[in-house]
Amino acid sequence: MKEQKQREQSIQTTRLKTIDTLLHGMTKGAVTPDIFTPSFTFWSNSSHQQNPLPAFLKAMQLLSTLTQNGMAYHRRAIIQQHERCVIEVDSQATLTNGEPYANHHVFLLNFVGNKISSIREYMDCTIVAKSITPLLLPLLRN
Repeated sequence: MKEQKQREQSIQTTRLKTIDTLLHGMTKGAVTPDIFTPSFTFWSNSSHQQNPLPAFLKAMQLLSTLTQNGMAYHRRAIIQQHERCVIEVDSQATLTNGEPYANHHVFLLNFVGNKISSIREYMDCTIVAKSITPLLLPLLRN
């Protein structure tokens, strides 16, 4: 029983490091692809699309170009249970137009071993529509 508990704690610690690597990469706009499974998928309530890893990495890169110094993601709370983690995260940035941006996110992560197999992101889409979308649309047209 003690060995099982130690093993579970080790897995949780490793996954927490993976989560922190993810959030750090999202802040920099350069997420490390080796923390994901090959079949990784991403869904967000702002896009309502299921996206594979290359699209997620490109979106993180693109998002960072809309800010002056990146989008800072700060972990507020985490719940880990078996292969799932729920993370509450605050994001803050100064956008390229000089406007401040702040949002609150809930990420549902699924793991296979120590790698992230999927992320579902929930946030206030009205904030995204007011702040991010007007900056993003001209880039998507080009």
